[in-house]
Amino acid sequence: MEGNKTVIVVSGRRALQDYELVCKEMDKFLEQIGAEKYLIVEGGADGADRLCSDYAKERGIDTVREKADWFDFTPPFLKRKNRYGKEYNALAGLKRNSSMLEKADYVIAFWDGVEEKGTWDMIKKARKEAKDRNLNVSDFLKIVRF
Repeated sequence: MEGNKTVIVVSGRRALQDYELVCKEMDKFLEQIGAEKYLIVEGGADGADRLCSDYAKERGIDTVREKADWFDFTPPFLKRKNRYGKEYNALAGLKRNSSMLEKADYVIAFWDGVEEKGTWDMIKKARKEAKDRNLNVSDFLKIVRF
């Protein structure tokens, strides 16, 4: 809870472009939770993050965008170079996921089954977080396959 708002952390693949699916699944999820006020936390990427942000704005739900800081080299970090030769922290997105999860009352992940870094990392961390909080995973984490 942040103040009197239930915090929903959103994660999902950039490939997701189906706004109707997002609306349908978010409506169902929020109805299932049944809180009075929500705060949606998303990572600012294209796809699921942006669609959920649009969903929230359309419904008057507050949002927070927590972008990864690709140039933060505080541990843990893994320096890599981008195509322009500039160094960045390849673990920044995973660090951001952990930070978002600390705030979460619930997590919804829009996932196509590809075990890539971002969404798959959030799903694994959310499962562990649910167990650490002595919650049923299915009460804390909803996975929407698309």
